[in-house]
Amino acid sequence: MKFYILPLLGLSLLLAGCSKTPSDAAIRRQIAGTWTFNQDGALTIASDGSWSIMESKRKGTNSFAGTWQITEDVFYMTTTNSRIEQGPSAVGGVQRYKTIHLDHQTMIYGDGQNGDDQITRKRIH
Repeated sequence: MKFYILPLLGLSLLLAGCSKTPSDAAIRRQIAGTWTFNQDGALTIASDGSWSIMESKRKGTNSFAGTWQITEDVFYMTTTNSRIEQGPSAVGGVQRYKTIHLDHQTMIYGDGQNGDDQITRKRIH
């Protein structure tokens, strides 16, 4: 019986370590870069805490910019500048996203409640 306890303990520690959420500092380091926004644009997240989105539409170019922060693996984006060809300004808006997955090529975030609200971005640079 005691021969099974040690391997089971080791396996449970290994699995617990694999599911650990990265630290906020690790997310901050890894999130900086340019990511796909949609087929018409890109999301740039700078290491200085700023972000910008540029997207080209048939009716014109929309751009957004602001600041970001990570707190307890939640990604906050505050919009400070907005230029939308047709529609209301988004200045002052704060989006809150749970970081679900982040590696060197893929970022997945959402409300953390269900898969329908997940957003996947691929790194461009």
